[in-house]
Amino acid sequence: MVRINYNVKDGRIEWDYDSLEVEVFRRIPNEEVSKVVKEITAKAEEITTAEISYEIEEVGETELGDVVYYPMLDSEFAGALLLHLLTVWV
Repeated sequence: MVRINYNVKDGRIEWDYDSLEVEVFRRIPNEEVSKVVKEITAKAEEITTAEISYEIEEVGETELGDVVYYPMLDSEFAGALLLHLLTVWV
């Protein structure tokens, strides 16, 4: 694939040769592509159906009494949770 920027000025094309890009691709046989796609599909299915287990770390409490937690995934920070307790009057 060849790409180049240009401008049309006074009915003429002015090429921007500094922007010239050439990309080269080679054909890969369908059998090789299918093999890789099957491997990726199997791995994707395994990942999307795997059980995810978070460890919840209590961080502290806000001035309003809300409790802040950090969910940790494999010891890595994965977000924050804010627990706001509600009082229900019946």
